[in-house]
Amino acid sequence: PVDLSSCDDGAEMFAVARQLPSGLVDVMVTGHTHATVAHVVHGIPMVQADYWGQAFSRVDLTVQTRTGKVEATRIFPPQPVCARHAPGESGCAPASSPTSVEATYEGRPVAVDAAVTAAMAPAQARVSALRAVRPHGPYVRGGHCNGALVAYAMARQLTAGGEDVPVVVLIEAESPRLDAGSSGDGGTARFVKVGKDGAPEVLAARDRTSDIDLRYRHVIDGYAGAPWDGHVVVIQAQERDRGPGAGWMRLAPDCESHLVPGGHVTMITRHLGELAAVVRGAIERALKVAA
Repeated sequence: PVDLSSCDDGAEMFAVARQLPSGLVDVMVTGHTHATVAHVVHGIPMVQADYWGQAFSRVDLTVQTRTGKVEATRIFPPQPVCARHAPGESGCAPASSPTSVEATYEGRPVAVDAAVTAAMAPAQARVSALRAVRPHGPYVRGGHCNGALVAYAMARQLTAGGEDVPVVVLIEAESPRLDAGSSGDGGTARFVKVGKDGAPEVLAARDRTSDIDLRYRHVIDGYAGAPWDGHVVVIQAQERDRGPGAGWMRLAPDCESHLVPGGHVTMITRHLGELAAVVRGAIERALKVAA
């Protein structure tokens, strides 16, 4: 792993490692350059697992419990995240492949996370429907409120499939929480709203409609999002201004932010002209850049 001939030796992350005092840093987990790194630079183990969450990195550290010092390290190459793979080949294989088998990691089968599958299902269904009408891009996606989360997830899936998505427009959309999907509550978390009398009311599944609504809230609450290097336009209502980017720059650094008069709903019902002008301008600029 000390041979850097397959890497960009002038990369910023390598330069940083070389400037650090020896023994100060035990391991460097890097990102944003979409590189595949599993090397030792200036005595520091350094990893980076490609892009789009298609793989994960691993470094094992042997630590002396008495002193807290690292005695040994073992670096693993990035491991593709696959449900199935073809024996003897690297990377993932589609389920339809006659030679594909269930993927394993350290002798144990890789299990599909039901919560992740449920969270991604709406976006996957819409991608399939979109491609049935228009097989290839460029695609411009956008949405309001939780629909914007679906648009963002669709954009990531489309670009992962090699399609061009010049811009995603996120209107009045809360960025995913840092701890979204990490509670492990199995869908038992409770949601509270303000009732007609102003008192808190715990949402419960009383009938089919309320049951669907509650399930929907669990899925949205568990959506953690993921980094995307495409262009995002965040449009917020002035009455609910959360600051530039509304937290989306954590996932999508290429982000422009706009404010439109009104609130979450009235920006559409009372200020549709202003909103449309912002959306139209953002899309036109993005398409010019893409061209």
